[in-house]
Amino acid sequence: MLRGLYLFMVLMLVAHADLCAQEVGNEPCSQRYRVQIDVDKAGISGICILLSDEDEVLGAIVNEFGLSALSFSYDIKRDRVAIIDILPQIDRWYIRRVLRNDLRRIVPQIISSDDVCEYTNERYKLRYWFEPLALHSSNNY
Repeated sequence: MLRGLYLFMVLMLVAHADLCAQEVGNEPCSQRYRVQIDVDKAGISGICILLSDEDEVLGAIVNEFGLSALSFSYDIKRDRVAIIDILPQIDRWYIRRVLRNDLRRIVPQIISSDDVCEYTNERYKLRYWFEPLALHSSNNY
């Protein structure tokens, strides 16, 4: 739990700092997305924050109330996703497995594109939608 909280705090600080929109040198890059994950009768919406470097992508999905719904890491070289922290309501081994497999397909698309990314898991009727949030200057709120 503390590990997930630590990751969430780091990602929120990075998001607040308004870092680069593209990777510069070896410095980590922060990207933010509006996210919607839908199932037949439920859904999660909020903001996805990704912190990436050349080897790994750390991500967190935070809902509208500021609760961390999901935090994960994606190892670029091994093409592997690890779920770090997840809401207790959806913390089941089979849900973790589906999310891991889906995120393994989604994250490379997200980090390589500046456009809206959509993915549908036909088997489980899950729909993922990621839209980049526009970066703003500190003067224009």
